Amino acid sequence: MKAPTFLLLALAPLIGSAQAVVDIDVVDGPVTNILTSGQPLSLSIRVRGAGRDAGKGLSYEWRDFRGNAVSPGTPLGSGTTEVTAPTAKPGYLGLAFVADDPDVRINPSTGLRQELGFVFVPSANPPARAAGSPFGIVHPDLDDPNMPTWVKTLTWNTTSARYWPDEIAKRRDAGYHELPLVSGNGWAGDDSSNIADAQLDELSSRFGTYISADPNVRYWELGREENLGRRFEQSAYFDNLAAKAAALRRAAVERGISVKFIYQIGGRSLTDARKFFASDAAEEFDIVAPHPYYWPEFPTPEKWLARFIGDRRAAMQENGLDMPMWFTEIGAPQNDARLPTMYSGRHPVPGHRREENAAYLVKTHVIALASGVEKVFWYNYVDRKPDISDVEEHFGLIDYWGYPKPAYAAYVTTLRCIGNKRPAARSTAAGLHVYRFSAAGEHCVVLWSHPDAAATVSFQSIIEGVPAAKIDSISDTVGAPMTAGDALEIDGYPVFLRMTSETAAKDSVSDSPD
Repeated sequence: MKAPTFLLLALAPLIGSAQAVVDIDVVDGPVTNILTSGQPLSLSIRVRGAGRDAGKGLSYEWRDFRGNAVSPGTPLGSGTTEVTAPTAKPGYLGLAFVADDPDVRINPSTGLRQELGFVFVPSANPPARAAGSPFGIVHPDLDDPNMPTWVKTLTWNTTSARYWPDEIAKRRDAGYHELPLVSGNGWAGDDSSNIADAQLDELSSRFGTYISADPNVRYWELGREENLGRRFEQSAYFDNLAAKAAALRRAAVERGISVKFIYQIGGRSLTDARKFFASDAAEEFDIVAPHPYYWPEFPTPEKWLARFIGDRRAAMQENGLDMPMWFTEIGAPQNDARLPTMYSGRHPVPGHRREENAAYLVKTHVIALASGVEKVFWYNYVDRKPDISDVEEHFGLIDYWGYPKPAYAAYVTTLRCIGNKRPAARSTAAGLHVYRFSAAGEHCVVLWSHPDAAATVSFQSIIEGVPAAKIDSISDTVGAPMTAGDALEIDGYPVFLRMTSETAAKDSVSDSPD
């Protein structure tokens, strides 16, 4: 969350070029790059270079989350320039540096883009953190007040049982609920033969020390995307999985502690999901947690997500199961450096544009929650490394240097609008997606068109089924306020409406297939 003192090393010369090396540093700026709406934003930018023309042909401009300029381009000469944001309204602002010469590459060695992101969040308090919240996130900054109730930051190998209560208390005192993971040492092993009783006893004993240290951690994930590894195909895998889960359950029963176990299924393989549901091990788990990463394209969720969920529901029913479904990981990489392609290992991956990723995040949450997924954990909070071409390092809401991306603003907007409300109605007729979440006379409506062709929507059609509804606010994908007359222009980027009503709305979630 803290703004670094070194922010941009820009304009390295091309080989054989006579251009000077130019550094652009932010020498004075805000303490945090995530501000409260109405809070002024000013920066001091210094341009340094080897020649007297250092800074020549450079300019800056402010952009919205779609990349549209919201201020005129302003030259950056040598020396220090004071820069002030043109607005402090809720939403995203990007400070972009531009070179006249199209061959100039900005910061190719470290990968920091030529745009520094800032987010203004509404001054109103975020929804209260409650165990029933459907929102979660992986590896967050626990000091970020805009984060949701549920977090994934710990495994049973993170710390010993002795210090486990301290770690859990730190999170609980801040209002968080931790979803810990049992994996790695002490859990994984050779599944070509049945696990030994002594190992099961050791597992049971170790798990018992953790749940005894803090008996109020109810939900535990057992195993990390094991269907993606070779053990999943070994002959004793499911027998051992069932035995290990039963051993951990026994430890809880012996201590009178209530726990629920979650099984992850990584990727999109329906075959893997069916194998799990058909196994005896499925009976030992309470919740199934698909991780629907749609490699390599990560297409817009309207095309596949509802069907993905429905296929797994059907596979459960085929085996007499009706397990709650959580997404304990879902996300998509962003091509922050705008490269021709990125890579996962040696596999090419295009990566999302930043604005595309913001829309993807909103749609993923909305469609998943409306389709009965109980909790959605977004992966990930922050980029882990500065590598510009490795997609694994670009799933974050915030870049490696601490600058938020449009996805951060989209996440905060989604969290604050939906909050602890529950799915109430949806329609996908004629390519217009409209989803309503409601609780106690408060409503969040999220709508967009798909395919992305623009459409005009009357407010009367939006509030149908909500008696005496009053529209309190309208905002775009990243929370920037919007105005409208009797109708609203809609395209592929989600729009949020907050409404209140004096009486309960008529709820309906039946509609044509997504």
